[in-house]
Amino acid sequence: MGTGLMVVPTSVPAICAAMAPSPICANPTMPEAEPEATRSLNERAELRQFLIGEARARNAKVKPAEIESAIKCILKDRQIRDNIAAMRSAGAQVEYHALDIRDGDAFGRLIDSIYDRYGRIDGVLHGAGVIDDRMMREKSPESFDMVFETKVIPAMVLSEKLRPETLKFLVFFSSIAGRFGNAGQSDYSAANEVVNKLADGLSHKWPHVHAVAINWGPWDGGMVNDDLRKLYATKQIYPIAVDQGMRRCLEELERGNTGAPEIVVAASLEQIARQGMRQQ
Repeated sequence: MGTGLMVVPTSVPAICAAMAPSPICANPTMPEAEPEATRSLNERAELRQFLIGEARARNAKVKPAEIESAIKCILKDRQIRDNIAAMRSAGAQVEYHALDIRDGDAFGRLIDSIYDRYGRIDGVLHGAGVIDDRMMREKSPESFDMVFETKVIPAMVLSEKLRPETLKFLVFFSSIAGRFGNAGQSDYSAANEVVNKLADGLSHKWPHVHAVAINWGPWDGGMVNDDLRKLYATKQIYPIAVDQGMRRCLEELERGNTGAPEIVVAASLEQIARQGMRQQ
């Protein structure tokens, strides 16, 4: 059984089931058990209604932004718990470590500890990323650094700490924004392009390792919410279905290092490329 490190992408259960590794996940937080009161509420509207009622019962001011943020946290924590459960049900032994992956020293120590305990790391999926979309004139240096560093710092640590003699693959979940750009995403575009070029360099430096950056178009999940879906629809851009995205990732893993360290996967590639050209 192999040892895999995931800097956690959104949809990993099927990938882990196919690889059957012992996944070790790094993510900023480890969710606690969900309160009983919300466990049966599956729709956003149900959660919203419950949280508004709870706030009113406390005589607290109802702030829509805070309600939406709370819903997002609930759904994200559910996804993490469900992913871990799915990986374990597929026969994987899972470790979950909560740390700030922008702390390069802490992340480096985690990688070292994995080598100390297991002797090797066979594969890595790097899917860390955040967005804070704003035009450059509205973006603060702190916001830019948060978006840029969340993607780039752990990628650089991986390139420095991983041992290619035992590593089979290193997959960076990059974004099509790194290839074509996107309005309001100067920081995110820059971060993903750094990761793209890092994969390119590592594929030559480590010829026996399948190092690749997959420039994904939007997925139907994760960062893509209902508002983004509506915006994309007006531009005839459609997200990648989760099952199709996972299948494409597995195909890429099976392909091995064939000298193509940067690939683009999107459901509406032509439309996205046209949008990118219009912004230039």
